[in-house]
Amino acid sequence: LYTSDSVSVDRTGTFNYNLKISPEIYVSGSFKIKAFYNNMITDASFNVKHPEVTELNYSSPEADRRVTVLETYVADSSGSRVVSVQPNEQVFIRSSLFNGLQEQAEATYIVQIKNAEGFTVEISSATYSLVTDLSIFSQSWLPVEPGKYDIQIFLWKGISAPEPYTPAPIELSLVVS
Repeated sequence: LYTSDSVSVDRTGTFNYNLKISPEIYVSGSFKIKAFYNNMITDASFNVKHPEVTELNYSSPEADRRVTVLETYVADSSGSRVVSVQPNEQVFIRSSLFNGLQEQAEATYIVQIKNAEGFTVEISSATYSLVTDLSIFSQSWLPVEPGKYDIQIFLWKGISAPEPYTPAPIELSLVVS
């Protein structure tokens, strides 16, 4: 139905989007576009009277009203990212989260670690405050036995209110050798 000519974003987050509607398809009416930029989202409505170029200008995109996991990794005690460690070396499972709820909220960060056979060897949780904008959550773990471990992270509103903030668990792996 349409193709994009260009999207250029300036330092303030303002951008222009040129929308060309295919001349083979005559469309008219009201349309709504969602624009995503840097974990932000905004909506715009516009009308098309004939299939010509329609230009939309966006300013100050609104945050999507959800929690977004920006990054998750395993770190050693110095904070460096790792994919393997020695037995009895403490690691930290860390996540950076963007709170688009536009209000402070509580979140329970649940970490489940399974061994190569699929058995849960560790499960822990902590409740944190999701501040507006960016939050960093972290859980520590001390692996004792060598092997490959699969890590699943769940982000819920709470243990007593198991409503997920994320649609699926975040998954990582770690080798202990």
